[in-house]
Amino acid sequence: MSMSRLTFLIFAMASLAIVVVHLRSERIRVTSRTLALEQEWMALRTEWWSLQTRVSRLRSPERIRERVWQLGREFPKSVHLVPAYVDVRMSLHRGRG
Repeated sequence: MSMSRLTFLIFAMASLAIVVVHLRSERIRVTSRTLALEQEWMALRTEWWSLQTRVSRLRSPERIRERVWQLGREFPKSVHLVPAYVDVRMSLHRGRG
């Protein structure tokens, strides 16, 4: 085997080793970043759930009446607090029959 072929073979093997090491380090870096993002996502999801719970409590009819009372105003008797998903017309229609 000639010296130039041996030099080329050594250079090719060294280059391949460097590429393999680089790819492994990139895989480790990407895996670490993925785990960090998953943990952040879980924390954000937990915070979102707690905020959703807080908003639903604040929007409850009892809490609205309490806030109106704290503001020193009388709550009109004609106003009925129902959740947004309830169709008031259907409720009134059912009550008549």
